[in-house]
Amino acid sequence: MKAFRAGSVISIVVASLMIFQFSCRQKESHWQSVDFSKTFKPEVVILRYELDLFQIPTNKLEEGLAGLAPRYPLFIGSDYGSEQALIQMKAYLSDPVIRDGFDAVEKTFTDMSGCEVELSKAFQRLQVAIPEFRVPQVFTYVSGFDTQTGVFVNDSVVIIPLDLFLGSGFEAYNQLKIPAYIQRNMTPEDVVPEVIRQILFFYFWKDVTQKPLVDQMIEAGKIQALLEFVLPQAKPWSLFRYTKEQLDWCSMNETHIWAMLIEKDYLFSSDPAVVRTIMSDGPFTSGLDKSSPSRIGEWVGYQIVSSFLEKNTGVMPSQLFKMPEGQEFLRQSAYKPRNR
Repeated sequence: MKAFRAGSVISIVVASLMIFQFSCRQKESHWQSVDFSKTFKPEVVILRYELDLFQIPTNKLEEGLAGLAPRYPLFIGSDYGSEQALIQMKAYLSDPVIRDGFDAVEKTFTDMSGCEVELSKAFQRLQVAIPEFRVPQVFTYVSGFDTQTGVFVNDSVVIIPLDLFLGSGFEAYNQLKIPAYIQRNMTPEDVVPEVIRQILFFYFWKDVTQKPLVDQMIEAGKIQALLEFVLPQAKPWSLFRYTKEQLDWCSMNETHIWAMLIEKDYLFSSDPAVVRTIMSDGPFTSGLDKSSPSRIGEWVGYQIVSSFLEKNTGVMPSQLFKMPEGQEFLRQSAYKPRNR
């Protein structure tokens, strides 16, 4: 048997320690000293529209809807008793796709108390990041695998399509030919992070699609920094919608990623093709190793934001999106990729 060389073993150990140290650094919030004593501590109750709706006997549909209408006006409306409304509801309840989705949701999400606890904690922290934030009502339903709509958020409600969180490899996802890199983030564990991500988008999204790539990267990085602040117990790779291996790859290749952006003149480009390459979802990032994740710009943007916050410790979560944008933010961050 061929013996291991001591130098090789040491190299492997050092590399592993570097990755471990990065993972720890990634989760060290920039706002650990924030005082939550004056923030409201909500107790979130998730309203399960799909469970209540499918309990209605088919021969008593109108009567059942009348009983649910006060609790679910957003779904049922006020004209639920009209002929057209009843036809549409019967079609929805008998649709094989909806039925399959409901059966899977009922089996997978037997108890959502864990999500309620996580959302309660997150909503308390959101009040620090978003002073105008008010705790919304949270509803769930079955969408018929509507991946285009996803989680809906406004200033008073959150609506979660639970059939989009049934787990990677779910039969219907494969039948719909949803790519594996998307299915990976369609698990029950992704519900809370996706809700918070969409709330942050609702309050902070601004149209930077016509601006240079660096602007878009930094805006995405700000979202990631707040997401980390609101969900401090979440696994860092899950907040980026990466695998652990993909996040480790980023940490070990930070200088290479940055060099690619500079050498190809991507950083200050507004070319839609360039932006898609660096910011869009996919199996990997074109121009980098196939072990790389997609949306690499979000990760680099987060590194820039982290560098900025390390040098501007007085900036609070609620002030982050009031800071300079683009090139000026980059300058103030004094960001330099780290050799690991």
